[in-house]
Amino acid sequence: MDSKQAQVEKIIFVDGYQEEVLAMPLGPNLYRLEESSMLSDARYHDVIEVERQPNGVLRLVRVVTPSGLKTTTWILQQTVFESERIKLLLDKVVSGGGAWEITFGGVLMVHLPLGEVPLFVKVFSDELTKLSKLRAQDEGVGNGPNTEDRST
Repeated sequence: MDSKQAQVEKIIFVDGYQEEVLAMPLGPNLYRLEESSMLSDARYHDVIEVERQPNGVLRLVRVVTPSGLKTTTWILQQTVFESERIKLLLDKVVSGGGAWEITFGGVLMVHLPLGEVPLFVKVFSDELTKLSKLRAQDEGVGNGPNTEDRST
């Protein structure tokens, strides 16, 4: 196993759901998630302990180390992701030590260092409000934000 390259792994999570996620091998039975699970509570950059099953699938034993990031989620229309202003905000997330991912074509998950969350949520929400005023009513505005603390 190449411990320097992230790879797609099938993982069986605690509730029995199986999902393919990008994960970086860190050592025997340890992986760092490079993307969030959509079927469990495991999130981007959590370090997990797994057991390899005879069929090659990994079974989650536990989250060894949570990422230390706070995850905020919005459900948005595709047109929002095409906005240059939103792209600039997401670039700032990365340059500030965070990350973001889009799943299911419209679920935006933003992973931020703890101190950055309140300001980002305000700025991002303000930007969505501006976009909605520039576009047809309700375009680009979904449910959110929903914040999840992964710092413990």
